[in-house]
Amino acid sequence: MSSYQMMRNRIICSREALENFQFVTINGRVLFNEKERVIRIARAYSQVVKSAIRPLFDGKSVDELTKEFYNILPNYVYLETALKQAKTIVDGLLEREDEKGR
Repeated sequence: MSSYQMMRNRIICSREALENFQFVTINGRVLFNEKERVIRIARAYSQVVKSAIRPLFDGKSVDELTKEFYNILPNYVYLETALKQAKTIVDGLLEREDEKGR
């Protein structure tokens, strides 16, 4: 039995980390049956993140952009995640700008 098989389903962390975590990183090997489909989704995801930054700066909401970008990434879960990532980028940039202005 390989060490990979022995370690699956095991999470090592502290109680404080469990209560406060926001992001999860998973290291492992992924096997794709439909490589072209995965590439297409990844490119569309990236395109949505990049394209949503300017409209978010201009004050559009994530709900408005969901309707606008659905034709590029027609999977609601992926689309919502991409838009949230773009919003996080915009919020971080605006926060940085506010700190410089103080």
